[in-house]
Amino acid sequence: MRVGEEYELQCDWTLHTVAKSVVVRLYRGEHLVNTTIITDSSNSSDRKSYKFKIHPKKTDDGAQYCCEAQLELGEGPQPPPKVTSESLSITVHYGPFINETKLPSIVSVFRGSPVVIVCEAEGNPEPTISWSVNSTDIVYSETLTITDSTPEDLLCIASNSVSTTIRYVKVSIQDISISTGKHTGPMIVGEEYELQCDWTLHTVAKSVVVRLYRGQHLVNKTIITDSSNSSDRKSYKFKIHPKKTDDGAQYWCEAQLELGEGPQPPPKVTSESLNITVYFKPIINETKLLSKVPVFRGYEMVIVCEAEGNPKPTISWNLSTTNIVLSETLNITESTPKDLHCIANNSVGITTRRVKVVLKEDYLPLIAGLVAITVAFISVIFIFIYSIYYKTAKMGRYNLKDAKLSPQNGDIAQNGKDNSIPMKKLTFASRNKRFSSFSNLAICCLNAQRKISDRTNVEVMTKKT
Repeated sequence: MRVGEEYELQCDWTLHTVAKSVVVRLYRGEHLVNTTIITDSSNSSDRKSYKFKIHPKKTDDGAQYCCEAQLELGEGPQPPPKVTSESLSITVHYGPFINETKLPSIVSVFRGSPVVIVCEAEGNPEPTISWSVNSTDIVYSETLTITDSTPEDLLCIASNSVSTTIRYVKVSIQDISISTGKHTGPMIVGEEYELQCDWTLHTVAKSVVVRLYRGQHLVNKTIITDSSNSSDRKSYKFKIHPKKTDDGAQYWCEAQLELGEGPQPPPKVTSESLNITVYFKPIINETKLLSKVPVFRGYEMVIVCEAEGNPKPTISWNLSTTNIVLSETLNITESTPKDLHCIANNSVGITTRRVKVVLKEDYLPLIAGLVAITVAFISVIFIFIYSIYYKTAKMGRYNLKDAKLSPQNGDIAQNGKDNSIPMKKLTFASRNKRFSSFSNLAICCLNAQRKISDRTNVEVMTKKT
């Protein structure tokens, strides 16, 4: 039998009885399906029959039906006599039923992330499953791997001897991208640009949160409300004002579904990174290049003009209307013009730094000579003062002619000057001997003195003890 068609189950019986009627019942298992009362006044034993109409379902496959005939005797024995047939098992065939819960009509695929979808079908006989990827490509399998290159329209085909069932599947690429919109080429510092996020999300979500990131830093976000529930591609533009530090920065977009009580965390899709190039006009390093540069007469000096910029700037020195030096460094002397201009130039703009050369005299040799003279003068004064101090403190003048012993000073001879000569008191013999020696020494000294000068005093320098 097949589901959806009508069939008859015939109950045949032979009962010899005086009963005027027979109750015929049809059972499906233990369940009463139908009942009828057959009235017969012939009172014969001929075989009789009755046909019950059924409409089998797929759940009736393998069901067992049976008939029961019961006599209606009125006041006869109770319970009334009855007879039951053997069971009849039926086979029910039905066409394939594809499981739409496991295979939705729209399958979302994130770009770069393949998804495996399954087509399950129930039927009797068991159906064969195939996928129609395009008009010529048929895949005989319950599963199919889809990527962002899979055709948008797919067919799952479940077939058996009863019928063929087809499930249409639409592939929706969940995608998001970032671009600079209509702008092409490098960006310029100080100007405004738009970064455009484009996405395709097929979802029942009423809103999408779109975020713009610079590296790992969240730059901006917005909430897009959409009640159309369509899979059309949508976009949003973020405004940025790039700085010179943004050169080479990576921007990317993220779209997150707002599902309310849906899965947590909410599904989201992320774009690839967009590298931006930022150009800016030259910036001259004013710390290394002062506005006034002193130059000493007779000396040469090297000054440096460094500039930062993107693209890398070219550096030149403008010495006059006809004298241009293409170099970062410049040698300046007393003959160099007083007004110089360092020019840094790239495709974005030109930056000029005015430098004034200040000529100065070199007073260093004069200062060094004055310092040397001052040091020499101070040295002479010091030596003079030191010699006077040394002669007074370390040396004395003595006169041996009038030296006398002083008992109060322990027989120390005093000569009436600023110092004394220590002398030891001797015995008479020793004194005579030493006196003789001193006398001879004194005579020698006097003779020598007379030969040198008429001076009568002999100056003897001796160290103090």
